[in-house]
Amino acid sequence: MFSIHYASLKLVEIKLILFILLFSLLYFPLSSALGVMYWHNSQVNFQPGLTLQLNYAIHGVDPNQDIRVYAEGDLAQYVDISPEKLTGGGGFTAILRLPDVIEKPGPHTIYFVAAEFFGEGGGIGTSVTIRVPYTVFVPYPGRYVGANLRVSDINVGEPLPVSLEGTNLGTENYTISANIEIYAKERVGIFDLGSIYAASQDTFVFKKKIDTKEYKPGNYKIIGIIDYGTPLRLEADFRIGSLFVSIINSSSRFMKNTINPFDVEVESNWNNPIDSVYAEVRVYNATRNVSLFKTPSENLERWGRKSLKGFFDTRGIAPGFYDAEIILFYSSGKRSAQTSQSLQIMILDDRWSTYQTYLIIGSAVLLLILIVFVALIFRVIFKKKKRGR
Repeated sequence: MFSIHYASLKLVEIKLILFILLFSLLYFPLSSALGVMYWHNSQVNFQPGLTLQLNYAIHGVDPNQDIRVYAEGDLAQYVDISPEKLTGGGGFTAILRLPDVIEKPGPHTIYFVAAEFFGEGGGIGTSVTIRVPYTVFVPYPGRYVGANLRVSDINVGEPLPVSLEGTNLGTENYTISANIEIYAKERVGIFDLGSIYAASQDTFVFKKKIDTKEYKPGNYKIIGIIDYGTPLRLEADFRIGSLFVSIINSSSRFMKNTINPFDVEVESNWNNPIDSVYAEVRVYNATRNVSLFKTPSENLERWGRKSLKGFFDTRGIAPGFYDAEIILFYSSGKRSAQTSQSLQIMILDDRWSTYQTYLIIGSAVLLLILIVFVALIFRVIFKKKKRGR
């Protein structure tokens, strides 16, 4: 998280900065997109009396543009910048001389500011300003750990990669141990990740690949516990996928003697893309098949959801109830599968549209009457209270 580094640039890095600056001036002389480049980390762990040289390069400005450079924010008083003024871009160096003690623990951010400046003493002010952060991390007193639990979705039978990553953010050195627990509805596994010695400001990583051959597809929770004298509990969710596409919803009511849209909403339970999925729909009654049609093929992202749209031609089919079967065909790589679902659909005649219209109008009238009735009741109650006074 916060690793110690020494920010003095090597000669080759300085040459690289100069080359990029020259390239910018030659090929983008009219550009006014002020930018700042650097080739060092943007953070450092506190060490008493540490001195750092940080090199920056300004680019993307007009050759005659004046730039002011300065530091602001936390610890800015420990920074010396040279030069403080540039024309047409160029490089500047910041020397950071940390004190022997910084009382407040945690991150301290210095901002190196590059600002376009117009009219020396003309009072016009700055146009574009860029603030580049640099963080000094001061460890917390005693024991303190910051950590993350990382886990990803997998498919059935695949190993589950798990990592616990963190930093000893305290002033003490100590041994850190870790274990993880996996839950479906109940705990299905517990694993010891061992222990690591971490000095102050050291980073640490616990990694493990878990055999999931006995785990069923579904949703799981993983809990990581880091013990450094005080337990730190971290939680995350993950899924184990199977090559199965669920039918979430589908159309069920259609008008007679027309071509109706037939939508099938599907959802992937697979942790890889589905290359092709389409639906075949069969409509039938007790004596015969009355219609058979397919939807166009679609792709599904992993765990993705999409609506497949087909068209159901009801011309020549009598109104009434019919049975229907939706069969999904899909593949991922060299593997193929299918899902089926039965449902009942209804073909409506023209009277249904008239009935719906009357129903909507009637509902609106009833709602209006109810609102007026409630308003009258409140008015009567208000008048009675007013008379009582």
